[in-house]
Amino acid sequence: MKGFDKKYKAKPTEDSGIVVRGKQVLVQLLCVDEHGAVLLQRHKKGPLKGLSTGLIVPVEDGETPEAAARREFFCGPGWTRGPLERGAVFTFIDADGTVTVEHEFVARTGASAAQPAGWRWVGRDDLDFAAMPADDAHWYGRVLDGEKLVGQFVFGPGKNV
Repeated sequence: MKGFDKKYKAKPTEDSGIVVRGKQVLVQLLCVDEHGAVLLQRHKKGPLKGLSTGLIVPVEDGETPEAAARREFFCGPGWTRGPLERGAVFTFIDADGTVTVEHEFVARTGASAAQPAGWRWVGRDDLDFAAMPADDAHWYGRVLDGEKLVGQFVFGPGKNV
């Protein structure tokens, strides 16, 4: 982590040893219900327009990734909060050279009966990786299975991995 701390101008904290400086760092929550279904949102605008992902939010300046994940781990009607587990940390390098660090957290919830508007519960076997960002097929299942991953994805033109 020494190189990570130096590169991202981080200072130690109690939870991860990383405090974010700037908005180049994101958190994605993979909300999983008691049956293993994953809560996905189809993006209507922005760089992920037309693609489905878990909840992706920026880490605020001075905030830890864990704090951002906890801030966004909402409960809808009929939900119960379960454990929040870090599954992965990825560095994404876009074709234009933009670098983003994304922390992936698995958020276990109770019943999937309630879902926020614009979201849907998708069974693990029904995940459609053709409708998700290109990198997801490489890591999503592994993180849902409990693997802890650190990696880098380099995207070419058209967001191909």
